[in-house]
Amino acid sequence: MTQASQLSPELARGVLQLAQALVGAARTRTLYPPEHPSVALSARRLSETIATAFGSAIISISITPDTLLVEGASADRTQQAVGDAARLLHDCDIIQITFIGDVPGAAVDTLLNILTLDPSDRRSRGGPSVIWKDEGHPSIAIDQIDYQKVLEREQDAAADLP
Repeated sequence: MTQASQLSPELARGVLQLAQALVGAARTRTLYPPEHPSVALSARRLSETIATAFGSAIISISITPDTLLVEGASADRTQQAVGDAARLLHDCDIIQITFIGDVPGAAVDTLLNILTLDPSDRRSRGGPSVIWKDEGHPSIAIDQIDYQKVLEREQDAAADLP
């Protein structure tokens, strides 16, 4: 399988731009205090990137530890931003993110807040999709790793061992 994108050129470009803006905004959020102008600028850039790349369409992006997928087709793995975004989202326990129509800036801010939470805090609050259901906006849907199912599968597998 090739490392280059299996997506259409337009969609591949949009996913790459999203990855770059997402990683940049998350890094900025962790480097500067919330009131710093760079934080607002990077969040606005991410919001504009989502609007430009996907318009008012519905787009679901699946996350693996090393790449992003749209309808099973891989983004360009040769682009560092794609891998960085995949690791960021995967490390936040997100397995899929869906953008639904126009995404307001406030939704992007909330998403960035969730992504930059301390991992133990994020997990103690139920994970990103639980937090999103409480604080998020319907223009973004987040699916997370279900650790309960993972643990059940591991226990079942261990029980089957002789």
